[in-house]
Amino acid sequence: MVSLGCPKNLVDSENMAGLMASRGYTFGAEDDADIVLINTCGFIEQAKRESLSEMMKAVRRKQKMPGLCIVVTGCLAQRYAEVLSREFPEVDAFVGVFDEGSIADVLDDVDRGDRPVLVSAAAGPPVMHPRFLLRPRHQAYLKIAEGCDNRCAYCAIPLIRGPARSRELDSLVEETSALAELGTREIVIVAQDPTRFGLDTTGRYLLPELVFRAGQTKGIEWIRIMYAHPARADVLLEALTASSTVCRYADIPVQHSSRLILARMGRTGWGEEYLESLEKIRARVPAISLRSTFMVGFPGETDDDIEDLLVFIEEARFEHAGVFKFSPEEGTPAETLPNGIPALVTDERYRTVQRALQEVSRGEHEKRLGNRARMIVDDVRDGHIYGRTEFQAPEIDGTVRLEWDGPALGPGDMVDCMLESLRGHDFVASGKPSI
Repeated sequence: MVSLGCPKNLVDSENMAGLMASRGYTFGAEDDADIVLINTCGFIEQAKRESLSEMMKAVRRKQKMPGLCIVVTGCLAQRYAEVLSREFPEVDAFVGVFDEGSIADVLDDVDRGDRPVLVSAAAGPPVMHPRFLLRPRHQAYLKIAEGCDNRCAYCAIPLIRGPARSRELDSLVEETSALAELGTREIVIVAQDPTRFGLDTTGRYLLPELVFRAGQTKGIEWIRIMYAHPARADVLLEALTASSTVCRYADIPVQHSSRLILARMGRTGWGEEYLESLEKIRARVPAISLRSTFMVGFPGETDDDIEDLLVFIEEARFEHAGVFKFSPEEGTPAETLPNGIPALVTDERYRTVQRALQEVSRGEHEKRLGNRARMIVDDVRDGHIYGRTEFQAPEIDGTVRLEWDGPALGPGDMVDCMLESLRGHDFVASGKPSI
């Protein structure tokens, strides 16, 4: 199985893997597999290219192994299955995001000689299945909703995934318990907009209640919240303080600070409001680590808007942040907006903003040096121990390399350490059982 794109897509892959495992399928190395299942991403142009590259890679392998079965699922299949089925006749089946629960039946159809193209429209709340974890078991993502109602002008997710549909609260608590029994110690809450969780089903924001109940699960040490919308910072703050298991960490993608650009993006709020929200969060949750994401090159963006953004970045002091370039996605309102930004200008703005973010990030990292922190071990390789503190989300925020004077450690172990130095954006730490 090849799972591309975001952690939300990974959860879909794990659900499909669980269904297939329940039907007797086993998972192995690429060279040994006789089925290749590619769960694609189609969020931006770069993600589409990566998905197409993986499909072509599988096709080349099939040319050497004529019996190989190729199944393409996910966002790209949902949007472009008809076109892809013509362009890739070697692919045996295409399955959209709302039909992934039928993956095992689709494989049965392929065995009978059919070539299914199964793409339905969004309907009802998302249904989860027993998961087959594709990553180390000590950390897992908890997908609490599907789709999105925010309708940002640049985003194709509502076109692909449909409107926001929250999962049932009890089912999420049950899934948290099931993950804990598998050995999961860190739960990362994900959705297109987790701060809206519950609003579509109950008229209330249920993220704080979910965090409180999940935090009571035996074995769960950390709960982390990703992708919180800045317009609902009060909901996020209530969730951050709902349980002692919640990491002092929050991911709040603000995209920009310019009032004009944010309005053109269809986003709520603007820079000054965001700064006030960040101040409230930091006042209630001291030493919290904040992450954000920014976009440059949106139609109509001016040099003054970039200057506004650079000032905001300096004042906001995000410890972790990323920036990406605007991509005019098919079918979105932003696709046809006037006053597009030339690629060379966008590239320069990207580099400028990236440098500013890196400088701030480095400064915030340096403030943590000399402090003790709890860390979770992710990997032990080449005689070194690698992990993360609660201030670092998996896969995106760097690592801690631990110099350890104690008994052997393995993935999922949690120890105290002293953050001593930096190597780029990664920490070097020391520790021993007595500290």
